[in-house]
Amino acid sequence: MVWCLKFGGCGRGRRSPSNWMVISSLLVLVLSAACVTAGEEGDGKPSCLNNCSGRGRCLNGICICEGEYAGEDCSKIIDRNVPDTFPSMTDAVSGWEEGRGPSPAGTESLKICIVTTEIAGPVSNGGIGTAYTTLAKALAGTGHQVTVLFTKGTISMFGPFEDHVKAYNKLNITLVGLHRTGQKYIPRHLQASYEVYRYMLSHEFDVVHLHDYEGAGYYSLIGKDQGKPELLTKMFVIGLHGPNLWAKSVGNMEQIDKIDDLEMDFMERRCVKLSDVVISPSQYLLGWMGSEGWPINKRSLCQPNLLPYQEDKYDNEKRGVLRAVTPIRELVFFGRLETRKGIVTFCDAVDHILENAKELGVVVGKGGLEKLIFLGRSALVDGVYGMHYVQKRAQKWNIPWKVISRMNSTEALGFLGQGERLAVMPSRIENSPYTIYECAHARIPFVATDVGGIPDLVHKDDHGLALFEPTKDALVAKLVQVLRGGIRPARPSIDAEENERVWLKWHQSLAKEHRQTLRALQTRPVESEEDLPFVSVIMTHFNRGKLVAQAIESVELQDYPRSRYELIVMDDGSTDEQAKRDLKTYEAEFDKRGWKIVWGENCYLGCARNKAVGYAKGKYILFMDDDNVAKPHEVRTFVRAMESSNADVLTSFVDFFWGMDRPVPKRRGDRASYIFLGGSPDVGAFKNCYGDANCFVRVSSFKDIGGYTEDYGIGFEDWEMYANASLRGFKVDVLPDAVYHYRFTPNSMQKTTDFFKNRRRSLRPYLNSLPRELHDTLLGAVFPRNADGSIAAPTGLAAQGTSRFFGATKSDGTPLSSGSGSAQSNLLKDEL
Repeated sequence: MVWCLKFGGCGRGRRSPSNWMVISSLLVLVLSAACVTAGEEGDGKPSCLNNCSGRGRCLNGICICEGEYAGEDCSKIIDRNVPDTFPSMTDAVSGWEEGRGPSPAGTESLKICIVTTEIAGPVSNGGIGTAYTTLAKALAGTGHQVTVLFTKGTISMFGPFEDHVKAYNKLNITLVGLHRTGQKYIPRHLQASYEVYRYMLSHEFDVVHLHDYEGAGYYSLIGKDQGKPELLTKMFVIGLHGPNLWAKSVGNMEQIDKIDDLEMDFMERRCVKLSDVVISPSQYLLGWMGSEGWPINKRSLCQPNLLPYQEDKYDNEKRGVLRAVTPIRELVFFGRLETRKGIVTFCDAVDHILENAKELGVVVGKGGLEKLIFLGRSALVDGVYGMHYVQKRAQKWNIPWKVISRMNSTEALGFLGQGERLAVMPSRIENSPYTIYECAHARIPFVATDVGGIPDLVHKDDHGLALFEPTKDALVAKLVQVLRGGIRPARPSIDAEENERVWLKWHQSLAKEHRQTLRALQTRPVESEEDLPFVSVIMTHFNRGKLVAQAIESVELQDYPRSRYELIVMDDGSTDEQAKRDLKTYEAEFDKRGWKIVWGENCYLGCARNKAVGYAKGKYILFMDDDNVAKPHEVRTFVRAMESSNADVLTSFVDFFWGMDRPVPKRRGDRASYIFLGGSPDVGAFKNCYGDANCFVRVSSFKDIGGYTEDYGIGFEDWEMYANASLRGFKVDVLPDAVYHYRFTPNSMQKTTDFFKNRRRSLRPYLNSLPRELHDTLLGAVFPRNADGSIAAPTGLAAQGTSRFFGATKSDGTPLSSGSGSAQSNLLKDEL
């Protein structure tokens, strides 16, 4: 969800004016948590105009409007130009052949990878696992070479993981557990996405299927956007199953108080934007995402998921036939035990029916409503574990009840098909739930809310029979009707056989497109040296004569054409005479190459870098510190990424090293020491998600951004510049590779500056963009106070904003130690 401040319009475009800001609902939520919502009677806070028209949140008299609205009182509707409907796979395939039946034999075999956090076998499935297990079997069954990359690694809830590998191998499917590192300071979702990226670089695939949830394809997709050769040959297809915040915040109404959720939201949005194709099983979710400010991918398709194997799933004559009325003796809540799935509504309805059974004409006990069953895994309900929530609610029920949480999909359907049971699915929000899809095809009596994509799964003539509004009263009325008179199982709307044929046919169209892509890449002209953009490398220097020699040498060793880059060393008023003499020894060599050493008065990093830009001739600038060491391919890699992605600012991953000597080269394929998320302005308010000061910028964009601010004696000028750029709509991205070595030294700048002042500087772009009424709220979240007025350790979203490399270093840049051995060995033990 996107929220817009009252004085701004929504949208992000390059070089947008700085008097507006677009923030995600997460920033609003953390502000809300630190500040009592204004406008409530007796709270003493200033109220908002027209109470924000009921379309936003009031904070200190300022309206924070929901994503579809703007204006001082949120009364203006924003037209996001979201299509009313999205095309199907059938619409997308040119030369569509008429007729029915399975995909013809002898079709072209594709190498297909399915990347998923769920798969049948090792874990209990949700909708994601059911969808991708079914897709894998259908594709392998028609001759495609299918690999399933399981992002949870080799964990297994049901027997050894190797047993599942063997079972899938019998189906001609290769099951691979994604490598999981021991780098505990790297968040799980970032680590998984990075490992998927590494797997994609080392394996050949034609098509890669990934889901939106948690953004596992994020680094792979930005790598492709940046022209990574190993990724250009792969077609990435994102399946929409419900993004993290849609489920957590909108569906479960949970407070977002962890930075992980904010990061995953950014990753999921970028995946949708950058993927080659987006497929949603419902029109609803595509429309919802568009209305909430998500990017609309030009190749967004709407196609139902494949139906898992059922013995007669292709019996289309029975699909359309009216079914017999079934009396109901047991109500089965079918779905995960969580708020989003409507368990609160269900329990409220049960309470009402049991308390008023006589008046409602419902028999409770033998021959009537005899039992309640909860069929699904537990999750959180109002902050309580689902099973415990049911136990508490059941204390006043006068009939038996039971929770069943260990059945897989096939077992659950078999259970529902026995006896006189009614599956109840009272979800608050839904995309295209398999519970409905499978019950309809299996002739299992069910009732469900008419939300999201549910109506699309039910035969239109049976909507009145099975569907109800998402309220307690509507559910009570529906259950009373069923308990008194029975119910005829609702029919499905989807022809499962035809739907499978469409999916298989569409993949054949991808084969043709893939061939065209390969031909285009093979015939692409090779750029001549003269056509390559000119790059200026700017290195600021202060009192580091020995270290700057290593940094200069690393620039000299770049594999980029020598005629297409220059080095400018900006001495920021060094006071060490030996360091100055060491630097002067390079002047003659620099003159021969057209490089420059500029001597200036000490004005600190932001000022020194800005001065050096005035001497630069390049289209791009690489800013680097004098104690770091560039890898030989750094300039070339940055140029390729910048030219391909049209970014304005690029940072990269980092390789750490210690001491005064040159770094030991890492083996090809070794993992980076530290990875960053990239240019999320929302995450950047609470954590350094952007990168280190080592960055690559488009000169024209850098000037439009305004360069660095020039505060003396204060660090984090890079964090501030990145935040300023991303807030104003410039494209700030991270290169998902470590292209330089970051040196830890005893006298780094972070040890000689005040962290509080540094961190507050990084917040300046946010304070400049937010109304003054919200400044104290944001500062209070990042710098909470103890009772005595001293600054306390931040919590919640801001908990990871305490250092440049959170989890790896302290606020002063000192590497963290786990308590045994050196910090270096603890940080790099997995790599060594």
